[in-house]
This record gives sequence, structure tokens and C-alpha cells, in this order.
Amino acid sequence: TGLGGYGRIEPFGIAAHHQGRGLGRWLLSAALDRLHERGLEKAQLGLWRTNTAALNLYKRAGFVEISNWYYLAYDLRP
Repeated sequence: TGLGGYGRIEPFGIAAHHQGRGLGRWLLSAALDRLHERGLEKAQLGLWRTNTAALNLYKRAGFVEISNWYYLAYDLRP
């Protein structure tokens, strides 16, 4: 999708037994190509900070951190 020239890449993962084969890099490249074809100028994505493999992949691809998100929890039990 695009908003203000930005395309968003939704989270994706590679099963552990398939990691290390370049599949994540291939999927990321395909997603970026698709956004470019749609005329978008920038891409955004999100990930869990503890996912160091994905973080390293995205940084190697040229992504930079623009903000830190955090999640809050609420206990619905009485």
C-alpha cells in the first residue's frame, strides 16, 4: 500500500530450516521492486527489535531506523 509516497512492507518470515539461503533477501528485493513499479518513492517496514537476523538484513539493504515503537498490554481479567 502507499501513503504519501511510502510503501509498507508487511512482516514476513522465513522458516528456520530455510534460513541462510538468501530467501529473505530475495523476498525483500521482490517487495521493493513491486513498490517501485507502483511509483512509490520510499518503503517502510516494522519488526521486533529482538529479531536481529531481520534487522541486519534490512540494514544491509539500506533501511535506517526512523522511530521506535512500543506496545502496551492491558489485563482484561477482573
